[in-house]
Amino acid sequence: MHEGLKMFRMIEEPWGTALALNYLANGWYIVGVYNEAERCALEALEIATKAKLVPLALEALLTLAAVRIQNAEKEAAHALLLFFIVNLALQHSASTHITKERARDLLRELEPYLTAELMPDHSPDMPQFEEIVAKVLKAKQK
Repeated sequence: MHEGLKMFRMIEEPWGTALALNYLANGWYIVGVYNEAERCALEALEIATKAKLVPLALEALLTLAAVRIQNAEKEAAHALLLFFIVNLALQHSASTHITKERARDLLRELEPYLTAELMPDHSPDMPQFEEIVAKVLKAKQK
């Protein structure tokens, strides 16, 4: 996978680069190396967002949410942002079947941390894709 990533970077192909980074992020996540999973997913998110590759950005967002869940970032503020990410992945028309399945699994993990007063009513006030990506990337810079 690293060789493929090098090749996609060399030819400056954003779809292949973001896809390879997402695969690496998922691999690191599966073996429990969460800092590397987060690093790869953040880079995939940046590349996919710049290139308007929404399905790949949604996949990267889900990996970031999964890492944060594993790192026990389930307090109210984090749980709400994670809920928005998972909900976005479930409802966005660009989500793949696999992304939606992962989102359903993550939502089941989050449910115990989402209280009624924390949950929004499904109003137009719910953040959209661009707002969520901006919040996640801004948090990276801190």
